[in-house]
Amino acid sequence: METSRFIKILLGLLGGGIAFSIPFFVFGYDDKTTHPALTKEIARFFNYNYPALGLRSDEIEILMKGSIDEDEETRWLKHFYDPVYNRGLVFLGNTWESSKDWSQDTLAQATEDGVFRDKTYGSIFDLFSSPSDYSWDRAVYEYAWKDKNRGLEALGHTLHLLEDATVPDHTRNDPHPPLLDFGSPYEYWTKRFSPESLSLAGEIFESEQKPLVLSSPNDYFDKTANYSNNNFFSKDTIFKDVYLDPKIEFEKLEYLNDGGGVIFGYNFVGNNNFKLVGRFPKFEWQKVLSSDYFITDPDKKILTDYWNLLSKQAVINGAGVVKLFFDEVEKEKQTRELWLKNRSWWQKAWDWATGEVGLPAGSPTSSNLAAIIASTEPLTESATESSTPSDADASAALGVSTTNFGSFPETEDVESIFKAKPSEVEGLALKTVETVPATTSTSSVFSPTLGVATSTVDLIAPTPPPYALGDFIAGGGGESLPPVQIVEMSTPDVDTTSGVDIIPPDLSLIIQECADSFSQTDCVIATTT
Repeated sequence: METSRFIKILLGLLGGGIAFSIPFFVFGYDDKTTHPALTKEIARFFNYNYPALGLRSDEIEILMKGSIDEDEETRWLKHFYDPVYNRGLVFLGNTWESSKDWSQDTLAQATEDGVFRDKTYGSIFDLFSSPSDYSWDRAVYEYAWKDKNRGLEALGHTLHLLEDATVPDHTRNDPHPPLLDFGSPYEYWTKRFSPESLSLAGEIFESEQKPLVLSSPNDYFDKTANYSNNNFFSKDTIFKDVYLDPKIEFEKLEYLNDGGGVIFGYNFVGNNNFKLVGRFPKFEWQKVLSSDYFITDPDKKILTDYWNLLSKQAVINGAGVVKLFFDEVEKEKQTRELWLKNRSWWQKAWDWATGEVGLPAGSPTSSNLAAIIASTEPLTESATESSTPSDADASAALGVSTTNFGSFPETEDVESIFKAKPSEVEGLALKTVETVPATTSTSSVFSPTLGVATSTVDLIAPTPPPYALGDFIAGGGGESLPPVQIVEMSTPDVDTTSGVDIIPPDLSLIIQECADSFSQTDCVIATTT
């Protein structure tokens, strides 16, 4: 069995009475050197390929911090993922959650708190409020709605887990205690690579390789773990029956720096052939055994080939994960799925009691939308000739201050703000709105939020959106509705001689909350009177 060597170590420790005085397993790549180095290169490679979304140096440092901190406490027990058997670490009859599942398990990560609140996240307390939760959903939620820096830090935790998926020990269920000669030779050798010494991004970019584009974190973990599991050995899984791959394609005798010879077994991955294992020459009459093979030749040629392929895979796939993260953030701003999922049961109860679903800060409430739609006045051509009020007049009518907002955009500019990227909003010309008075005696004001004329009678002013109405505030995408033009249709003349009732019924719109407490939209129904 592949863990038999470790069992002997454990029994020896138990005999000495010090079994629990040291950690049983070593981490993956070194958390002080290799992990932050790979994370930095992932960010740099991402910037090469997506300059419009480029990460600043301070943001890269936050990613690196998250990558370092993922090894804290007992989190590293969930850093194994065997894609062949779809399992995490299995040892002495115990099974831990796989790194693929752990990366997205918000509640499991919350249990790292070690306090009574562990079981109450998502019920009494907000789902995304545990200080120990750095899951994928938490990262997207934080960056979209709350704390961008914490969102990036959580993304760094995910990158750490993906980097560990390029370590054969972590994808072939090979725990490796840092004792004597029983640790992972690959991980020990790669400790030499630090953020200061490692430079891969430029080399990969110049070779015209691109970030791997996949649709989910699960896809990235599967792709990365299969790559390392199927093509590389860990020290204790060389030609073990539990795994069918990898296999030697051909062997070649080569001489080392000390003059000694080693027969290297080569494998192919893509267009690359590399040193998979080595063995010392034998006489022809001697039988070659699986135990003769090793991955630790004196010149470290095998480990060098391993690193050259596996490190690049970590960078290429990791940059794809970063791109997926920003795509998911933009999607969340539109759907508000995680924002609604985050709400505790008492917040949902408040939604039910008040008849409106809570919306992110800056979005119009359900009651405001109802008032706006119900009080819409028809527009006339003569109305467009009215004078333009000042920004202060318009802001006063809406109940907002002009301190943090500039001039309101014209109707044709509103839609462009909704569609524009954050970097493009500053370039939009924001002009003073020409308000259109209603044809009736009731005064009205143009709402720059919705692009409709609304009555000021019994109207609760909607909260302005957090994106630019003058000054741009990042993160505004998807928080408001696009402009809607509502025109009241005039009643046609009635032909009383035909005997047919062609008078259209009056319509009223009623806002009702959906029964599903996780729904993010209101149910608008039409009734006749």
